[in-house]
Amino acid sequence: MATYSSSQYANYTATPATLVKPNELGGRGRIAYFAVTTSAFASSGDTINLTTLPKGARVIAGRIAWAANAASTTISVGYTGAATRYLGATAVGASAGAADFANTVALNFGDELTAITVLVATPGGATWTAGTSILGYVEYVID
Repeated sequence: MATYSSSQYANYTATPATLVKPNELGGRGRIAYFAVTTSAFASSGDTINLTTLPKGARVIAGRIAWAANAASTTISVGYTGAATRYLGATAVGASAGAADFANTVALNFGDELTAITVLVATPGGATWTAGTSILGYVEYVID
């Protein structure tokens, strides 16, 4: 049977060893929490700034939760220029709920940020009900 190695394992077992980035081995896990109460700004296409992530952070997961809202509302998570990078338009609707983001290859699990980045949510569909709570967190590894 064949044996395969991750890029990181191959680097640190090579002779001579090749350095592995701290966000790949031995880095510190961090969590950035966010809480928002919507107002009239939460209409389709608006931007809600959630938190700032440092340059070099490797995004490994996140979760966003919401209170009951107007029917046919959606939410996406990403950053400016890539609003759906971590979560595409996900139905929110009239019931409270939650969704994981940045947790699959398709949702860019392990994304390494090359600059300080503002994580944003983008409401869509119908205008959100004023006073709706949006809570969540993003997990990342750095240094």
